Amino acid sequence: MDDYTSALQIQSQLCVFFSSQGFFKEAESDFQRALELNPNFKDAKESLNQTLLDRSRKDEERLLMRISHRILHFSSKLS
Repeated sequence: MDDYTSALQIQSQLCVFFSSQGFFKEAESDFQRALELNPNFKDAKESLNQTLLDRSRKDEERLLMRISHRILHFSSKLS
């Protein structure tokens, strides 16, 4: 394995770490940078897709929590 390939794999692992910690924007940006360097980097493509899915789920979760809090707040005023 050459230095270039090793660097791409390390970059990809760092992105996976960012994503697992909830730093989706950073992970997405770094995965895209890795794909600019090597558009055929399969692991980066798959991980970018997973990061986008995870971020979407997290955004959905936050929205549902806000709606739930508003409903609870409103219903407590009716009681």
